[in-house]
Amino acid sequence: QRDHAVFIWLGVMPVVAAALSSGLTAALTQRVLKGSKGRNSWLYSVELSVWGSMFLIGGTLANADSRSRLITQGPYKGWSLFCLVPVFTQATGGILVGLVTKYSDSVKKGFALICGIVLTTLAQALLEDAPLTEWHVAAAVLVTIGTLLHSKFPPKPVEPNGKSK
Repeated sequence: QRDHAVFIWLGVMPVVAAALSSGLTAALTQRVLKGSKGRNSWLYSVELSVWGSMFLIGGTLANADSRSRLITQGPYKGWSLFCLVPVFTQATGGILVGLVTKYSDSVKKGFALICGIVLTTLAQALLEDAPLTEWHVAAAVLVTIGTLLHSKFPPKPVEPNGKSK
């Protein structure tokens, strides 16, 4: 009984919280980018990166061990040119996500993300001889069904007065 409670609180609840916060963030981002003023998605991406950097630096400075290493060794100790690959990949991905959200919507972005995870799982199974479990197959089937349902029955646009067309 105790293991089940631990499973729920340490396994399921963080995933549910992450999904809810991700959905809320996607909806708010879409509202900001597509709102009446239609903010610049490039500027919005820069703003998000500045906030993210401030929290990252703040977290580093709050930890005494990390702070002393940062002061004595500098921020780029152990870096090589290969370290720039994920940095530029993440930066490009952030800009692309902002553009997709501005010109499409967050639901389609979510489907693209999930399809990417499914493709990554399939590639890992093929390239690393990692066996696919029944959970992988079930997830792929559910993603396919969800994508097909969303494309066959797209949401109706909402008029400014809040009613569906």
